[in-house]
Amino acid sequence: MYEQHRRPKRVPVVRALLGMAENAWLKRQFTRFAAFMGCGMPPLGWWRILKANDFRVNIRYWHLVLFGWGASIINAVNARRERRLYGAAIRRTVVQPPIIILGHWRSGTTMLHEMLSLDERFASPTFFQVIRPRTYLTEEPLILDFLKTICPDTRPMDNMTQGLDDPAEDEWALTMLTLLSPHYGFFFPRHTERHDRYLDLRQVPQSEVDVWKRGMVGCLQKLSYRYGKRMVLKSPTHTGRIQQLLELYPEAKFVHIHRNPYHVFRSSKRLYETGVSLLHLQRVPETMVLEGVFKRYRMMYDAFFECRDLIPDGQFCEVGFEDLERDKLGQMERIYAELGLGAFEAVLPSLQGFVEARSGYRKNTYPPLPEGIRQRIAHEWGRCFDAWGYTR
Repeated sequence: MYEQHRRPKRVPVVRALLGMAENAWLKRQFTRFAAFMGCGMPPLGWWRILKANDFRVNIRYWHLVLFGWGASIINAVNARRERRLYGAAIRRTVVQPPIIILGHWRSGTTMLHEMLSLDERFASPTFFQVIRPRTYLTEEPLILDFLKTICPDTRPMDNMTQGLDDPAEDEWALTMLTLLSPHYGFFFPRHTERHDRYLDLRQVPQSEVDVWKRGMVGCLQKLSYRYGKRMVLKSPTHTGRIQQLLELYPEAKFVHIHRNPYHVFRSSKRLYETGVSLLHLQRVPETMVLEGVFKRYRMMYDAFFECRDLIPDGQFCEVGFEDLERDKLGQMERIYAELGLGAFEAVLPSLQGFVEARSGYRKNTYPPLPEGIRQRIAHEWGRCFDAWGYTR
C-alpha cells in the first residue's frame, strides 16, 4: 500500500493576505482563480472540452482557461511520473465492494458521507484527491499544504467548513479522468444539454459508457491502493447510475438519503447561484438556472426509480434527511444494521463527537417559495413527494 510521506510546514502568507481582503467580490474572484489553478485536467482534456463546446467562453473568463491550461501542463508531467512509479501496483489492486451514498444535491449527502467516513474501517476520497486524480500520490507531500493556504475554509453555498482533507465527491475525479460528466455543464451552462446526458448514462453510446466504467474502476483502484480499505463514495450523480455501478460492483452497498423537495429546490438554487457559478465560463440568465434545477432533479429520479429494484436485498438502505438530522446516532445504527457494515459500537464514540461538534450549526434560511414555483415543484416532482411521504 502507498505510504504517505512527511508533509512540509504550512505556508501562511497567502492565507493571511486573503484574510486581509474584506471585499466579498475579491474573495469570490480569488476562490474562482484557485479552483481553476487547482484543477487536475490534462492539457488534451482542456482542448477536447473547449472544442466540444465550440470554444464559447465569455471574454471575461478566458484568463481562467489560460491559467488552468498552464497548470495542466505541470499536472501532465507529474501524472506521467506517477504512472511510472505506481501504475503497475495500482492495476493489481483488488477493490472491495464500495459503499455508495445516493441522493440529490442538498439532500444531506455530505453530512451522511462525513459520518460514514468517521469509521476507521472505511476510507473516502478527499477533496484534494478528487481534483488531482492523476497525481495525488506524488503531490500530496509536495503541494497539499500550500494549497490549504489559498483555499477557503467554508463552502460558498452554506458556510459549512470545507478542507482539502475532507471527504469529497468522486464525480470530480471522474470529470477529469473521463471527460464524461454533467459537471461540464457547470463550466458551460449554455450547453448543459451536451453534458446532462451523463447524469444517468441511459442515452449515452455504449462506447462512452465503457470509457466511464474504465474511469470508475481506475479511480477506485487507485484509492484502494492508497488506503487499503473499503471505500465510501458520495456523488449525487451516482443516483441515476445504479445499473452501471452494479455491473461493476455487484456486491456494492447503497445508502439513499432524501429530503423534502421544497427544501431541496431552494437549497439547490442557492448552490447554483453561489457555488456552481464560480465555475462558469459563460454568462447565463437566471431562467436557465431555474430550468436546470427542475430538469436535473427529474432526470436523476426517473433513473433512480427505474433501477432501484435492481439492487439485491441487504444492499440498499434509505434514510430521510429530517430523520437523520433529528436522530443521527439512531439512524446511523439502523444503516449499519440494515447493510451489515460491522459493529456499530466501534464508530459510536467518533459519531458522538461529530454530533456534539455540529450542535451549534445553523442552516441557511430562505423566504417562502412563490406560489407558482411551489405548484410546479409539487407537480413535476410529485413522484418523490409520494414515494417518501412528504406533503405537497
